[in-house]
Amino acid sequence: MNEQAYLAATEHAPSTFLEMIRFWYKRVDAETLCAFCEKLSKYVGTTQCEIDKNNGNYTITLEHDFGVKYSLHLKRVYELGIRQALGIEPRIEMTSNSVFVKFSERSPKVTSNSKPTTEALAWE
Repeated sequence: MNEQAYLAATEHAPSTFLEMIRFWYKRVDAETLCAFCEKLSKYVGTTQCEIDKNNGNYTITLEHDFGVKYSLHLKRVYELGIRQALGIEPRIEMTSNSVFVKFSERSPKVTSNSKPTTEALAWE
C-alpha cells in the first residue's frame, strides 16, 4: 500500500481512538489517554503498553510483533490523537516493533496548520 492509500484508509483512526476514550472515561486528557492505552493493550492484546508519568511528562511505550507498518500505524494514530485531544505535539520514535511516544502537559499548543509526519521524529 502506498503512502497516500494508507493515509486515506486510516484517516478516521485517530477520531475513533478519541471517541473510544470519551466513551469509557467521559473526558479526554493525558491521564485518561494513558489509562485507555493500558486498557486497550490488556484487552486487545496487539501491543504491550508501559506508561511512565513524571511531573506532567508522559512516555508511552508500545511493543508489538507486527513489523514496521504497524509501528507507522500506531505512530500516526497516537500523533494525531494526542494532537487532537490535548492540542500538543508529541515526540515519537519508533522501531520495527516498538513505538515510544513522549509528551508533556506543558508542551506548547500546536497550530491547526500542523500536519502529521510519516517519518519517525528524533528525540529532542
